[in-house]
Amino acid sequence: MASAALGVVEGPDLDPDGERVALGVGAFALLGLPVPADFGAPGSRRQILVDAGDGVVAYTVAAADSDRGEIIRMGRAAMARLLLEAPPPSPVDVTTDVLGRCELLETTVLRSCATVAVIAPHGGSIEDETDEQADLVASDPVVRADSWICRAPAGGAFRRWHITSDDLSEASFPGLRALLGVRHEFAVSFHGFGAIGDLDVIVGGLVDDDVKCRVREELQRRLTAVLPRPAKVLLATSSHDPHPGLLPGNVVNRLARQGGLQIEQASALRRVPHATRTVAEVVRDELATLTSPATAERPAGGTHP
Repeated sequence: MASAALGVVEGPDLDPDGERVALGVGAFALLGLPVPADFGAPGSRRQILVDAGDGVVAYTVAAADSDRGEIIRMGRAAMARLLLEAPPPSPVDVTTDVLGRCELLETTVLRSCATVAVIAPHGGSIEDETDEQADLVASDPVVRADSWICRAPAGGAFRRWHITSDDLSEASFPGLRALLGVRHEFAVSFHGFGAIGDLDVIVGGLVDDDVKCRVREELQRRLTAVLPRPAKVLLATSSHDPHPGLLPGNVVNRLARQGGLQIEQASALRRVPHATRTVAEVVRDELATLTSPATAERPAGGTHP
């Protein structure tokens, strides 16, 4: 792990949420980072922490600026995450030691002969309740599961610590690297979003569509019992759907031979008593069915390498 003082220059935002930045070639050298041959390859986009005086913010290095030296190039959305409106006049502190500030806590549990991986990349105050859901599913003895959970404390947690699942790099998170080193048949990730119309849950990922359909139907049935209205659950099958989790580089899809299941939940739903537990129990029950000996003997409906 390395740290450096880097200047900030303004450029175009590399993503709408300002989570991705570019480094000059000199900055790569100072930080001891290799320049990836392909920034689109799974795990190639390393994470860094940037401190401009108001607390560290996590970014993903998504491009190299070959015409620049020891700089970090970011757009207005990325600077807004640092609570800046323009590039600061002096260098900012940058480090590759994502976990070294002791604010973001990574917890990995590996169990013998686990065939399922359960993750919550944005636990704690980043996306409330998702880490508890992952704990509930992973700790159930009926689902022998490995788990990886990242938790951040309150205090602008989403702004400071959110890293999209398509970018998460095992080079920045050793616990994730350990989890990726184990062969799993299935994987699930728990996430949260703010508000998208009246949607309660989005069921996505590259797991077989039959699995997603069963989860969607059961969520609609069981959530309606805890909500004041019928639950609205979207089955994400297209990249045009919100939060579909369909990219092969999405960490949940990288974890499982048969593709990952991504569960996205509205903030309003996560405030309803018993709702998040109900979601977790539906997922747990489906995983228990998928990993039961009788199910394992039947040919899979579809696989994703």
